[in-house]
Amino acid sequence: AFQLGREAAPAITIRRGRAGPRPRAALASRAPPPHGRFPMRLALLLLSLPALAAAQEAPGDPASGAALFDRQCTACHLVRDPGGEVLAGRSGRTGPNLWGVAGRTPGTEEGFRYGAAMVAYGQTGAVWGADNFIPYVQDPTGFLRGALGDPGARARMAYQVRDPGEAADLWAYLSTFTAP
Repeated sequence: AFQLGREAAPAITIRRGRAGPRPRAALASRAPPPHGRFPMRLALLLLSLPALAAAQEAPGDPASGAALFDRQCTACHLVRDPGGEVLAGRSGRTGPNLWGVAGRTPGTEEGFRYGAAMVAYGQTGAVWGADNFIPYVQDPTGFLRGALGDPGARARMAYQVRDPGEAADLWAYLSTFTAP
């Protein structure tokens, strides 16, 4: 007899041109899967969790993010420290200052007039981090609509960073601009 689907239960046995399920006696005699691998796989997974968590905290490459910022973001944004020194960008005033964006409540930068949707998003208790900044820069209006549950919400930022890797690089770069 020739068996098909040896790993699947119930397996199919072909006997003299007829296909059908394997008899129960044949299934019962089958040895259980080796359990020696499971603890090893579980141990590897558990050991890798701290590394995965660290990767979630600081995704992306700051150097690539700096190049992207200089190429795409400086028309609207700059990074000006509390002392007034411009650390990145030119004289962009269309968007808010991005100094200290990591950990900031959205829609709260002093001296900048945000749209209603961004202010409402900040009032939800949100704080900028990789988990919300990256999807926001990929689709600002779509992100705010989803986060607020409001199909009429609109973001003022029109530019979209379509590549998730570039968005992560941009976050890695901007998150370096914080108070020491």
